Amino acid sequence: MNDTTIIKTISNIHSAIIDLLIFIFITLFTIYFTLHIGLKLDSFILPGLKIEKLYIKWDEKISVNIDSIKITKSNTNREFDLSTLNIDELLKRSRTLGTFFSDVQIEHIQVNEMNATFSYIEHRKAFLEVRGPTLNLLTTIDMNAYLLNISVKEFHETSTNTRLTAEFIGDTREDRLYGEIKVNVADTIPLQLYLLADDEKVKLWGNNYEPIVKPIGPAVKLAHLHPAINPWIIDQLKGDVLNIEYLKGTLYYDDPISLLNTLDAKASYSNVEYIFAPGYAPAIGEKVDLAFKDRVLYIYPRNATFYGQSGGTTWIKIDFENPVNPLLSVDVDTTAQLTPKITTWLEGYGIGLPFYQTKGRTKVKLAL
Repeated sequence: MNDTTIIKTISNIHSAIIDLLIFIFITLFTIYFTLHIGLKLDSFILPGLKIEKLYIKWDEKISVNIDSIKITKSNTNREFDLSTLNIDELLKRSRTLGTFFSDVQIEHIQVNEMNATFSYIEHRKAFLEVRGPTLNLLTTIDMNAYLLNISVKEFHETSTNTRLTAEFIGDTREDRLYGEIKVNVADTIPLQLYLLADDEKVKLWGNNYEPIVKPIGPAVKLAHLHPAINPWIIDQLKGDVLNIEYLKGTLYYDDPISLLNTLDAKASYSNVEYIFAPGYAPAIGEKVDLAFKDRVLYIYPRNATFYGQSGGTTWIKIDFENPVNPLLSVDVDTTAQLTPKITTWLEGYGIGLPFYQTKGRTKVKLAL
């Protein structure tokens, strides 16, 4: 290849680059100029998405005003996978709003039967309101250099009658989310909860903020425990006032059952009746201390009676390691009379006695 050919080739490459740069410049200038004076579209349609009355203007930052967005069901029918939750990505995306946009106004957002309104103005709190057949939500979002504050003013899930208010702080430098939640689960269990979340897990801890006086069945059902576990809590346990001293646990996103494995709780129940097996009378106690740890429920009755007999020093353990067949252990240390009802109860656990007492009392130390 001679010098002339080389020079000509270089010249052609140089010319092509210049033409490309000019094209890019003209394209960007056209886009900027169009957005700078403001772009209006009456209707804008994408697969599964319809936008009406869109207005975009670009000064130092982008301003967006939309009258209506409709998102069809085809875009929202995927089930939420907890294992895909990424706190780091959520926090980084939230910063995009303040970085590139001066204001975003969306008058009406429709997702299936849900309707929402969103408003964001730079240096002010963003506002999101959601109304639907089973959900009412009102929240504000405040952003500064690296912190994201989400304040849930109202949350009411009507199908379960669960209400909450909450404050969340997202730290975009540490990629962590802190939360304080006041929730009344199924209008039954009022809880004050705190959380710390990162990319792998969320840690929870808290207690009840006022005494629990309603039957706890509706709230227990929301926990979606194994069907074999529910009767032990819902049907066989009754009391007047429940106080949760503390509860804590860790939920790993890729293993939701981990919350049950790590759950640690301590509570007390006053004026309690507990049925250990169908067909038998309940044990009755002035107070019962409860503890749950490592999938085991510990029950410590205080001043308890069973078939009119003193429970003495008694404790009960229910091991849910195998939810289908929970293992019940009972340890009794008391002085009682071996009545026919007591012998019948013992027979249910494979302990057959050919006699019963009509007088006197017997020192009993029993492990079942």
